[in-house]
Amino acid sequence: MIGSREIRRANLGVTSADIPNAVAWIASEAEALGATERQCFGAQLCAEEILANAVRHGGRSHMTLIITLEFLEDRLRLTLQDDGPPFDFTNTPVRKMDATLEESRPGGWGIALIRRFADHVLCRREGDRNVVVLDFIGECDS
Repeated sequence: MIGSREIRRANLGVTSADIPNAVAWIASEAEALGATERQCFGAQLCAEEILANAVRHGGRSHMTLIITLEFLEDRLRLTLQDDGPPFDFTNTPVRKMDATLEESRPGGWGIALIRRFADHVLCRREGDRNVVVLDFIGECDS
């Protein structure tokens, strides 16, 4: 516990096969910290989207990842740091709905989901790492 916040951190090597384990860690730790069901779900969903895209589009089969969960007074904060190539998805346009079913194609909804479930999103580059900070605001269960 630091001041009025509690922090949990994990350092992981991540491939596409490891993403479910990283997301499970987030779920377990967020629940242990007292996050609401909405906060836990949002953190898991957003982390899965970000990690899957980092591995899929980053051009590397393996990356190092630091996950930090902070339980603050009115929010759950999830910070993901990876050593992949620079990418700031906050400047990327959200995919628009396809006009017809025939025109529809799979994928491309991750950024829209992150913007829908995270109450605040910040992306930055620190040295050789991407840093994504997501806040999930709401009253906590505990």
